[in-house]
Amino acid sequence: MGLIVFWSLSGIFILGSASWWVAVREMGDGAYYIKRQIIWMAASWSIFYLAININLKSWLKISGPCLLIGMVLIASTSFFGSTVNGSTRWLIIGPIQVQPSELIKPFIILQSAKLFGQWERINSEKKIFWLTIFASIILLIIKQPNLSTAALTGILLWMIALASGIDFRYLFNTALSGLAIGSISILSNEYQRLRVMSFINPWQDPQGSGYQLIQSLYAIGSGGLFGEGYGLSMQKLQYLNIEVLILYLLFLLKSLDSSDLFYFYYFYL
Repeated sequence: MGLIVFWSLSGIFILGSASWWVAVREMGDGAYYIKRQIIWMAASWSIFYLAININLKSWLKISGPCLLIGMVLIASTSFFGSTVNGSTRWLIIGPIQVQPSELIKPFIILQSAKLFGQWERINSEKKIFWLTIFASIILLIIKQPNLSTAALTGILLWMIALASGIDFRYLFNTALSGLAIGSISILSNEYQRLRVMSFINPWQDPQGSGYQLIQSLYAIGSGGLFGEGYGLSMQKLQYLNIEVLILYLLFLLKSLDSSDLFYFYYFYL
Protein backbone atom coordinates (compact mmCIF):
# COMPACT_ATOMS: atom_id res chain seq x y z
CA MET A 1 0.00 0.00 0.00
CA GLY A 2 2.82 2.35 0.93
CA LEU A 3 4.61 1.67 -2.37
CA ILE A 4 1.45 2.47 -4.34
CA VAL A 5 1.10 5.82 -2.57
CA PHE A 6 4.81 6.56 -3.05
CA TRP A 7 4.82 5.83 -6.78
CA SER A 8 1.52 7.64 -7.36
CA LEU A 9 2.79 10.80 -5.70
CA SER A 10 6.18 10.47 -7.42
CA GLY A 11 4.33 10.32 -10.73
CA ILE A 12 2.57 13.60 -9.93
CA PHE A 13 5.90 15.35 -9.25
CA ILE A 14 7.52 13.89 -12.38
CA LEU A 15 4.52 14.93 -14.46
CA GLY A 16 4.78 18.44 -13.04
CA SER A 17 8.43 18.72 -14.04
CA ALA A 18 7.79 17.41 -17.55
CA SER A 19 4.51 19.14 -18.38
CA TRP A 20 4.44 22.53 -16.64
CA TRP A 21 5.83 24.69 -19.47
CA VAL A 22 3.98 22.70 -22.12
CA ALA A 23 0.71 23.22 -20.23
CA VAL A 24 1.42 26.96 -19.91
CA ARG A 25 2.06 27.21 -23.65
CA GLU A 26 -0.84 25.03 -24.82
CA MET A 27 -3.49 25.40 -22.09
CA GLY A 28 -2.61 28.65 -20.34
CA ASP A 29 -2.41 26.80 -17.02
CA GLY A 30 0.83 25.19 -15.87
CA ALA A 31 -0.99 22.81 -13.53
CA TYR A 32 -3.52 21.66 -16.17
CA TYR A 33 -2.13 18.13 -16.62
CA ILE A 34 -1.37 17.80 -12.91
CA LYS A 35 -4.99 18.55 -12.03
CA ARG A 36 -6.24 15.99 -14.54
CA GLN A 37 -3.84 13.38 -13.19
CA ILE A 38 -4.93 14.02 -9.59
CA ILE A 39 -8.58 13.49 -10.58
CA TRP A 40 -7.76 10.18 -12.27
CA MET A 41 -5.51 9.16 -9.38
CA ALA A 42 -8.32 9.76 -6.89
CA ALA A 43 -10.65 7.65 -9.03
CA SER A 44 -8.09 4.84 -9.34
CA TRP A 45 -7.40 4.83 -5.59
CA SER A 46 -11.14 4.48 -4.97
CA ILE A 47 -11.31 1.47 -7.30
CA PHE A 48 -8.17 0.01 -5.70
CA TYR A 49 -9.64 0.39 -2.21
CA LEU A 50 -12.81 -1.36 -3.34
CA ALA A 51 -10.81 -4.15 -5.03
CA ILE A 52 -8.65 -5.02 -2.01
CA ASN A 53 -11.71 -5.18 0.24
CA ILE A 54 -13.33 -7.87 -1.90
CA ASN A 55 -12.40 -11.43 -1.01
CA LEU A 56 -9.96 -13.09 -3.43
CA LYS A 57 -12.29 -16.07 -3.84
CA SER A 58 -14.98 -13.71 -5.10
CA TRP A 59 -12.58 -12.28 -7.68
CA LEU A 60 -11.65 -15.78 -8.83
CA LYS A 61 -15.33 -16.65 -9.31
CA ILE A 62 -15.93 -13.69 -11.63
CA SER A 63 -12.54 -13.72 -13.39
CA GLY A 64 -13.75 -16.14 -16.08
CA PRO A 65 -16.92 -14.24 -17.08
CA CYS A 66 -15.06 -10.90 -16.93
CA LEU A 67 -12.37 -12.31 -19.19
CA LEU A 68 -14.96 -13.44 -21.73
CA ILE A 69 -16.62 -10.01 -21.66
CA GLY A 70 -13.20 -8.43 -22.14
CA MET A 71 -12.55 -10.63 -25.16
CA VAL A 72 -15.84 -9.51 -26.72
CA LEU A 73 -14.88 -5.86 -26.11
CA ILE A 74 -11.47 -6.39 -27.71
CA ALA A 75 -13.12 -8.01 -30.73
CA SER A 76 -15.56 -5.08 -30.99
CA THR A 77 -12.67 -2.63 -31.49
CA SER A 78 -12.36 -4.05 -35.01
CA PHE A 79 -15.85 -2.71 -35.77
CA PHE A 80 -16.38 0.28 -33.46
CA GLY A 81 -12.86 1.18 -32.33
CA SER A 82 -11.02 4.47 -32.63
CA THR A 83 -7.87 4.30 -34.78
CA VAL A 84 -4.76 6.16 -33.59
CA ASN A 85 -1.34 5.83 -35.29
CA GLY A 86 -2.56 2.90 -37.35
CA SER A 87 -3.77 0.89 -34.34
CA THR A 88 -7.44 0.36 -33.43
CA ARG A 89 -7.39 -0.37 -29.71
CA TRP A 90 -9.79 2.16 -28.12
CA LEU A 91 -13.55 2.12 -27.61
CA ILE A 92 -15.32 5.44 -27.16
CA ILE A 93 -18.14 5.17 -24.62
CA GLY A 94 -19.71 8.60 -24.21
CA PRO A 95 -17.01 11.00 -22.98
CA ILE A 96 -14.69 8.14 -21.94
CA GLN A 97 -12.14 6.26 -24.03
CA VAL A 98 -11.64 2.65 -22.92
CA GLN A 99 -8.82 0.28 -23.91
CA PRO A 100 -10.22 -3.23 -23.29
CA SER A 101 -6.83 -4.91 -23.65
CA GLU A 102 -5.66 -3.03 -20.54
CA LEU A 103 -8.81 -3.71 -18.52
CA ILE A 104 -8.57 -7.48 -18.88
CA LYS A 105 -5.00 -7.81 -17.53
CA PRO A 106 -6.04 -8.40 -13.88
CA PHE A 107 -8.54 -11.04 -15.01
CA ILE A 108 -5.90 -12.68 -17.24
CA ILE A 109 -3.71 -13.07 -14.14
CA LEU A 110 -6.54 -14.36 -11.94
CA GLN A 111 -7.98 -16.82 -14.46
CA SER A 112 -4.59 -18.17 -15.56
CA ALA A 113 -3.55 -18.67 -11.91
CA LYS A 114 -6.86 -20.45 -11.29
CA LEU A 115 -6.37 -22.66 -14.37
CA PHE A 116 -2.70 -23.55 -14.03
CA GLY A 117 -2.95 -23.93 -10.26
CA GLN A 118 -5.49 -26.74 -10.79
CA TRP A 119 -3.87 -28.11 -13.96
CA GLU A 120 -3.54 -31.68 -12.73
CA ARG A 121 -7.07 -31.80 -11.29
CA ILE A 122 -9.19 -30.47 -14.17
CA ASN A 123 -10.36 -32.28 -17.31
CA SER A 124 -8.95 -31.83 -20.81
CA GLU A 125 -12.04 -30.04 -22.13
CA LYS A 126 -11.65 -27.25 -19.58
CA LYS A 127 -7.93 -26.94 -20.32
CA ILE A 128 -8.51 -26.69 -24.06
CA PHE A 129 -11.36 -24.19 -23.61
CA TRP A 130 -9.36 -21.70 -21.55
CA LEU A 131 -6.15 -22.12 -23.54
CA THR A 132 -8.20 -21.33 -26.65
CA ILE A 133 -9.63 -18.23 -24.94
CA PHE A 134 -6.14 -17.04 -23.95
CA ALA A 135 -4.81 -17.61 -27.48
CA SER A 136 -7.84 -15.85 -29.02
CA ILE A 137 -7.33 -12.80 -26.80
CA ILE A 138 -3.67 -12.54 -27.79
CA LEU A 139 -4.49 -12.90 -31.50
CA LEU A 140 -7.26 -10.29 -31.26
CA ILE A 141 -4.84 -7.86 -29.62
CA ILE A 142 -2.24 -8.54 -32.34
CA LYS A 143 -4.93 -7.85 -34.96
CA GLN A 144 -5.48 -4.30 -33.62
CA PRO A 145 -2.36 -4.26 -34.03
CA ASN A 146 -0.91 -3.87 -30.53
CA LEU A 147 2.11 -6.15 -30.36
CA SER A 148 3.49 -4.78 -27.08
CA THR A 149 0.31 -5.54 -25.11
CA ALA A 150 -0.04 -8.93 -26.82
CA ALA A 151 3.57 -9.78 -25.92
CA LEU A 152 3.06 -8.66 -22.32
CA THR A 153 -0.12 -10.75 -22.04
CA GLY A 154 1.68 -13.78 -23.47
CA ILE A 155 4.62 -13.34 -21.10
CA LEU A 156 2.25 -13.07 -18.13
CA LEU A 157 0.56 -16.32 -19.07
CA TRP A 158 3.90 -18.03 -19.72
CA MET A 159 5.39 -16.96 -16.37
CA ILE A 160 2.31 -18.06 -14.41
CA ALA A 161 2.37 -21.43 -16.19
CA LEU A 162 6.08 -21.77 -15.40
CA ALA A 163 5.49 -20.96 -11.72
CA SER A 164 2.71 -23.56 -11.65
CA GLY A 165 5.09 -26.33 -12.70
CA ILE A 166 3.85 -26.92 -16.26
CA ASP A 167 6.21 -29.15 -18.27
CA PHE A 168 8.98 -26.93 -19.65
CA ARG A 169 8.91 -28.69 -23.03
CA TYR A 170 5.42 -27.31 -23.64
CA LEU A 171 6.48 -23.87 -22.43
CA PHE A 172 9.54 -23.88 -24.71
CA ASN A 173 7.43 -24.74 -27.75
CA THR A 174 4.92 -22.04 -26.76
CA ALA A 175 7.70 -19.48 -26.52
CA LEU A 176 8.97 -20.38 -30.00
CA SER A 177 5.43 -20.06 -31.37
CA GLY A 178 5.07 -16.66 -29.74
CA LEU A 179 8.33 -15.44 -31.28
CA ALA A 180 7.22 -16.66 -34.70
CA ILE A 181 3.82 -14.93 -34.43
CA GLY A 182 5.48 -11.71 -33.24
CA SER A 183 7.92 -11.77 -36.16
CA ILE A 184 5.10 -12.29 -38.65
CA SER A 185 3.17 -9.40 -37.10
CA ILE A 186 6.17 -7.07 -37.38
CA LEU A 187 6.79 -8.02 -41.01
CA SER A 188 3.09 -7.61 -41.85
CA ASN A 189 2.47 -4.20 -40.25
CA GLU A 190 4.24 -1.08 -41.45
CA TYR A 191 3.74 0.72 -38.13
CA GLN A 192 5.40 -2.05 -36.12
CA ARG A 193 8.21 -2.40 -38.64
CA LEU A 194 8.91 1.32 -38.38
CA ARG A 195 9.02 1.03 -34.58
CA VAL A 196 11.69 -1.66 -34.82
CA MET A 197 13.70 0.25 -37.43
CA SER A 198 13.49 3.46 -35.40
CA PHE A 199 14.91 1.59 -32.41
CA ILE A 200 17.87 0.44 -34.53
CA ASN A 201 18.40 3.84 -36.18
CA PRO A 202 16.17 6.61 -34.77
CA TRP A 203 17.96 9.30 -36.82
CA GLN A 204 16.46 7.86 -39.98
CA ASP A 205 13.18 9.61 -39.09
CA PRO A 206 13.97 12.10 -36.28
CA GLN A 207 10.62 13.93 -36.45
CA GLY A 208 8.50 10.80 -36.82
CA SER A 209 9.01 7.25 -35.60
CA GLY A 210 12.43 8.01 -34.08
CA TYR A 211 11.36 11.14 -32.19
CA GLN A 212 10.75 9.55 -28.76
CA LEU A 213 14.05 7.64 -28.67
CA ILE A 214 16.04 10.70 -29.79
CA GLN A 215 14.47 12.77 -27.01
CA SER A 216 15.53 10.08 -24.53
CA LEU A 217 19.09 10.23 -25.84
CA TYR A 218 19.07 14.03 -25.56
CA ALA A 219 17.83 13.78 -21.98
CA ILE A 220 20.60 11.36 -20.99
CA GLY A 221 23.20 13.33 -22.92
CA SER A 222 22.44 16.62 -21.20
CA GLY A 223 21.40 15.41 -17.76
CA GLY A 224 23.31 12.17 -17.30
CA LEU A 225 21.92 9.52 -14.98
CA PHE A 226 20.40 11.99 -12.49
CA GLY A 227 19.06 14.67 -14.82
CA GLU A 228 19.44 18.45 -14.89
CA GLY A 229 17.29 18.91 -11.79
CA TYR A 230 13.61 19.26 -11.08
CA GLY A 231 11.97 21.36 -13.80
CA LEU A 232 15.31 22.31 -15.42
CA SER A 233 15.28 20.18 -18.58
CA MET A 234 15.61 22.05 -21.87
CA GLN A 235 13.61 19.81 -24.21
CA LYS A 236 10.22 21.07 -23.12
CA LEU A 237 11.39 24.63 -23.87
CA GLN A 238 11.78 23.68 -27.54
CA TYR A 239 15.60 23.95 -27.48
CA LEU A 240 15.63 27.70 -26.79
CA ASN A 241 18.71 28.17 -24.61
CA ILE A 242 19.56 31.46 -22.90
CA GLU A 243 21.93 32.66 -25.63
CA VAL A 244 19.27 32.31 -28.30
CA LEU A 245 16.75 34.17 -26.15
CA ILE A 246 19.17 37.05 -25.56
CA LEU A 247 20.02 37.21 -29.26
CA TYR A 248 16.35 37.22 -30.17
CA LEU A 249 15.58 40.06 -27.77
CA LEU A 250 18.51 42.13 -29.00
CA PHE A 251 17.45 41.55 -32.58
CA LEU A 252 13.95 42.75 -31.79
CA LEU A 253 15.38 45.87 -30.24
CA LYS A 254 17.42 46.41 -33.43
CA SER A 255 20.59 46.85 -31.45
CA LEU A 256 22.52 44.46 -33.76
CA ASP A 257 23.03 44.71 -37.49
CA SER A 258 23.43 41.63 -39.67
CA SER A 259 27.23 41.40 -39.28
CA ASP A 260 26.99 41.58 -35.48
CA LEU A 261 24.31 38.92 -35.59
CA PHE A 262 26.59 36.57 -37.53
CA TYR A 263 29.52 37.27 -35.19
CA PHE A 264 27.44 36.54 -32.09
CA TYR A 265 26.02 33.34 -33.52
CA TYR A 266 29.38 32.02 -34.75
CA PHE A 267 31.43 32.65 -31.59
CA TYR A 268 28.90 32.18 -28.81
CA LEU A 269 26.45 29.50 -29.96
